[in-house]
Amino acid sequence: MSHGVRTETEDEANQALAAVPQVVISDLVPEGRALVPVQTSDRLYIAVRPDAEVKQLVQELNDHIQHAYGTGLVVPYNADGETRPRPTV
Repeated sequence: MSHGVRTETEDEANQALAAVPQVVISDLVPEGRALVPVQTSDRLYIAVRPDAEVKQLVQELNDHIQHAYGTGLVVPYNADGETRPRPTV
């Protein structure tokens, strides 16, 4: 904790968190929709209707994920398929 003084490490951590979409429940999602993506200047929010049907929610979420990959908004990590070595247990 930095007691009001931001460090480079905290700024980097905050930037990394801002890159992660955040799911919120909102009554403002239009009737008939399960979710609506909301892009702000620093983060993507996925607003979910409180009474959303699970099947519809999953379908709409998958549609938005496909769109994000298709438009380059999301870039797959380690797209070459190689995995890093794992420790033996």
